[in-house]
Amino acid sequence: MPTDLPALIATVKRLMASYTGTWALCGGWAVDAWLGRVTREHEDIDIAVFRDEQELFFRQLAPTWRLVAHETEEAAHDIAWDGHPLALWSHIHAGNTVEPKRELHVSERGEGSWLLGHWALKGRTAALPQARFALDTDLGLPVMAPEAVAFYKSIGEQRARDAQDLAHLLPLLDAAQRRWLDDAAEP
Repeated sequence: MPTDLPALIATVKRLMASYTGTWALCGGWAVDAWLGRVTREHEDIDIAVFRDEQELFFRQLAPTWRLVAHETEEAAHDIAWDGHPLALWSHIHAGNTVEPKRELHVSERGEGSWLLGHWALKGRTAALPQARFALDTDLGLPVMAPEAVAFYKSIGEQRARDAQDLAHLLPLLDAAQRRWLDDAAEP
């Protein structure tokens, strides 16, 4: 697993070099990318993709990665994904014996909007303009909008690392991003 930002950038660029769909770094590494420094150890590399491109990421990743779809909170977490259409708010664990573990978070989009959701929201969603999904950065790789990363860090059962990530990320948000986050995360 990379331990610094330059190593992460090189790893992610290599991991996603063949993927021609839309993707963005998300999760804890996205927090570190926005901050420009590593704030904690990471178990995996989180990458967000769109559900309407699932055939594309299955075709490109399945030959070299073991893909396990987690489509519900109760789903078995050891059955290989066979490429079937994914349920909304799925995520996929992707791993092999050589590369760092990846987690693909499957997002929904439509008519210029990007829907953010999670099982913990019990069917509730939040929306951002689709252009906020994968923002170009000085790092040379797309990163999920900071307010969206903060949204995911603030919902559901918050782990200690989520609280830490959120505390690091909140000062980076401007007033409009904070208002959006407050509205979106409100139960």
